[in-house]
Amino acid sequence: MTAKEYLKQIRIISAKIDNLKMEIVDIESKLGVQGISYDKIPSTPNGEDHRSKYIYKLIELRDKYLDECRTLAEKREEIIHTIHKIDDIRFQQVLYYRYVQGKTFEDISDLMGYSLVHIHRLHGWALQKAQDVIECYH
Repeated sequence: MTAKEYLKQIRIISAKIDNLKMEIVDIESKLGVQGISYDKIPSTPNGEDHRSKYIYKLIELRDKYLDECRTLAEKREEIIHTIHKIDDIRFQQVLYYRYVQGKTFEDISDLMGYSLVHIHRLHGWALQKAQDVIECYH
């Protein structure tokens, strides 16, 4: 895995969480509910209630959502720890702004006070250093 692929995992997991949120909202709107109690699993005679399949799906999606949130928190901490192992603070800042905070190169340029071209150079060098750290520690 390249350094860029490794660092982009935050964005990928966040996108999965956003998709799960949209699915949950969609099912909740079909059910006409604001929330569901997890204390009681719905039961209907002969399984005739079509809503029950949505309720089970909703519970399943909420569990998956919580799992993805935990995964995101763990991966985020791991990536931040990896970034902090890089010696050059400028490289740390570029990688943190880009991959943890999701900022554009233009935003990073403004924040750090460097030209956009220089930010792209710093980013390239930072990825090389990150690759060294990943190969050494992972």
